Amino acid sequence: MILRDTLLEQNHSYEQYGMKINANKKKIVVGRKLKKIMSRTQQCKLPVSSVYEYYNNLYGVANNYTLDNYQSSSVSNYSDPDNIIITPEDIAFACKGIKVDTAPGEDGVRMKVIKELRLYKSLSLIATYMLRWGHVPPCLRRARTILIYKDGNPDILKNWRPITIYSVLRRIIERVLDIKLRSYLDLNLNQRGFMSGPDLKVKFLSDIDKLIRSAVKEIINIPTDTPDAMLYAPRRLRGLGVFKAQWEAYLQHLNICQRLLHVDNPHVAATRNLPNEIEHCIKQLPITFDCSERISSQKLRKALREDSFHQWSKLKSKGLGVVFYSHWKKGNSWISTKKGHSSSQWTQAIKMNCNTIPVRTLPGRTLDSTHCRRCDEQETLPHVLDFCHHGELLRINRHNTVRSLIAASIRQNASYEVYEEVGCVSSDGSTRRADFIIIDRQKDKGVILDPAIRFEMHEQQPQEVCCEKQVIYSISLVVSILEHNTTSHIGKFLGLCSVPVA
Repeated sequence: MILRDTLLEQNHSYEQYGMKINANKKKIVVGRKLKKIMSRTQQCKLPVSSVYEYYNNLYGVANNYTLDNYQSSSVSNYSDPDNIIITPEDIAFACKGIKVDTAPGEDGVRMKVIKELRLYKSLSLIATYMLRWGHVPPCLRRARTILIYKDGNPDILKNWRPITIYSVLRRIIERVLDIKLRSYLDLNLNQRGFMSGPDLKVKFLSDIDKLIRSAVKEIINIPTDTPDAMLYAPRRLRGLGVFKAQWEAYLQHLNICQRLLHVDNPHVAATRNLPNEIEHCIKQLPITFDCSERISSQKLRKALREDSFHQWSKLKSKGLGVVFYSHWKKGNSWISTKKGHSSSQWTQAIKMNCNTIPVRTLPGRTLDSTHCRRCDEQETLPHVLDFCHHGELLRINRHNTVRSLIAASIRQNASYEVYEEVGCVSSDGSTRRADFIIIDRQKDKGVILDPAIRFEMHEQQPQEVCCEKQVIYSISLVVSILEHNTTSHIGKFLGLCSVPVA
C-alpha cells in the first residue's frame, strides 16, 4: 500500500511538472511569434506634438455637411426621443454582437466579465441616467489611440491609420443608442455602410444584378455598353426581361405578406406586423405611381418593367425611336422566339435595337476616322441603312420583300383589288411608281399605299412621313393600272396613306 501511494504521488507530481513544462513551452512559442510580428510591424517615430496637431486640425473642425432637419421615420416605435428608456434586454442584445476577447479600454474592464456576471441591468441604469442628465463620466471619455501603418512614406501622417479604443462600457451603450436612434430616420438605400439589419442586403442584391447583367451580355454576345434599361424592359416591348434581384427580393416578400394576411392564424398576427412589412417593401421599390390600394406583386413587376422601357426610350442615343416599339407589340415577338432569325442575326438585331451596332460614330468602336468605309459621309446606322450607295441593292431587295409581304396580306381579303408598282405621272410631267393601289369595287373607293422604311428618330416621325407622301401623291395622276382594268378619274377615289415601317 505504501509503495503504491508513493508511486501515485510521484506520477501526480510528474504530471503537474509535465503540464508546467508544456505551458512554459507554449508561452515561449507565443512570445517568439509576437516578437517576430512586432519586428515586422512599423512603429510611428513622429513626435507626439505633430501627431496631435495634425489630427486636431483634421477632426477638430465642425462638420458643416449636415441638414437642419432630418426626415422622421413613419414606423418609429417612440413618440418622443427624449424619453428613450434602455432596458436590460437592449444591453444583452448589444453584448451579443461584441466578442468576448475584444480589446479593453483604459479602465481595464473586459467583455468576458460583463457576460459572465450578466451586468445588463446595472448597465441599463447607467445608460438611462446618462441620457437623462446629458452627462458622460470622465472614465468613458478617455481612450487609447494607436497608429497602424498603411503604406508609403512612414514620415507622412496620411500613411498612418488611427485606431481609438474606448471602454467596453461605452461601446455597449453606443451600440444600444445606435439601434434606438436609427428607428427615427429614413436613410437612403445607398447609405448603408456599417449598418446591420435586413437593408444590408441592398449592396448584396446590387452585386448579384451586376453579375447577371455581365453574364447575359457575355452569353448573347452584346456590347457591355448596352443600356441596363433595355435588359429589364418587357419582352413584348423588345426588352430582354432579365431577372432583377433588387426588385424580386421585395416583390417576393410582399407576395408572402399578402398571402399571410388571408391566413386566420393568431400566432402570425401576434408575431408579424404584416401591413408595415408590405408598406416597407413598396417603399423600397422604385415606383413612380401611387399604390395606396392593395396591388399584386405581378402588377408591380409589370409596372417596374414598363418604367424601365420609358427610361430606355428617354436615352439620348441608345433610346432613339424606342418609343415606336410600343405601337405594334406583335412585331416584337422575335425578341423572345427568334422566329426567322439565326443566332447571329438575332444578336445583330438586338444591337440595332438599342443603337450599339459597331458603326464608326459610336464611341469606342474605332480608332480611325468616323467617316464611312465606303463613302465620305459620317458612318451612322441611319446612313448605312438608308443612304450609303454600297447597300443600294440590299435596300431595293428589302423594299421588294416588304412590299410582297404586305400585298399577300391584303389579298387575303377577296373584296380588294391590289396592284403593285403602278406607274404614275404628275401634273408637271414627272413620273413616279406607286407601291400599291388598292381598290374596293363595292364601296367605290381606292387607296394609294406607299410603305416607307425609315430609321426611327422621334415620336412625330409617322405624321411627318404621312404628310410627305400626301404632298407627293396629291399632284399625281394614275396613267394606267392594268390593261384589262383601266379606270378614269381614279384620283377622286383615292385615299392617301403612308405606313412607316420600323
